[in-house]
Amino acid sequence: MNQEQVAERAGISQEHYCKVENGKGLPSLRALARIAAALGLESAAPLIPGRGGEGNPPLAPVKPGENEAIPA
Repeated sequence: MNQEQVAERAGISQEHYCKVENGKGLPSLRALARIAAALGLESAAPLIPGRGGEGNPPLAPVKPGENEAIPA
């Protein structure tokens, strides 16, 4: 499946999907869920860095406007 087909199935623009795919755009949770569904995934976890791949640390929450993770 190409970018145009995934974007169409997800109901988002091809430009936005391209940015997300290349790590230059941040999708909303709704868009992420729609992309996952368009790709035939039951969960968006494999699309999120640190989720769905062995050896990847889990994501840490970040305070709005800051780049530092909130201590767990």
